[in-house]
Amino acid sequence: MHEPSAPQRGEMYAHAHWYVLSLFIVVFAGFFHTYFAKLSSTDLIHHLHAITAIGWMVLVVLQSWFITHGRAKWHRAFAKLSFFILPMLVITGLFMVHAILAREPIKIGNPGVIFAFADLTSLVYLAMYYVMAIVYRRDVAQHQRFMLATVLVVFPPALGRVLLQQVPLHWSVGGVLAAIYVFSEIIVIVLLVRDWRRERTVYYAYGFASVYFLFEIVVWPFLIHYQPWYRFCSWYLGGP
Repeated sequence: MHEPSAPQRGEMYAHAHWYVLSLFIVVFAGFFHTYFAKLSSTDLIHHLHAITAIGWMVLVVLQSWFITHGRAKWHRAFAKLSFFILPMLVITGLFMVHAILAREPIKIGNPGVIFAFADLTSLVYLAMYYVMAIVYRRDVAQHQRFMLATVLVVFPPALGRVLLQQVPLHWSVGGVLAAIYVFSEIIVIVLLVRDWRRERTVYYAYGFASVYFLFEIVVWPFLIHYQPWYRFCSWYLGGP
């Protein structure tokens, strides 16, 4: 991997906002039954998490549109919103992990224990990519890719719910996790190949994202019987 000395805005990123907008279809389909259809009976923390997650995706769409349409002043102005939205998304995400663990006892066979790991690692990924986007804010090519890669963290949980609710198969926890992370890895590989064919460059954002999704694919089967993780979940939940 290397940092290009004179990054150029790639052709595909002139329409990046449309790619992000397409994810809204998956998000709406995935969370329709568990959230959108039950708005009146949903608690405040779920609403805050949904608002900040959707707000983040909207912000990425707007930022992409502003910069590709010569609205640099608006791009810089709206960037300040990220200092509030991103931390709130991470904080509410931590509460969501607690809610997932609280649904069933912490024991082998509880799918929440595995999903909690996926959610916690995704929050670390999200925070890290946001920091890297700030670090590379003057490098257009790197900055764009780090910002766009942050929305990939929303894709796996949404796709997982689509598979469970819309695809008539007897999905296991392992089957869902394997499917969503393999599909996410394929998306990243496509982006990596596109950059390599166009610029002979492997950018940090997609390289690290590929490693992250591979990590999720490899680790979760071992996590099912990893007792230290169950003890951590009990501690996180406030249990003994």
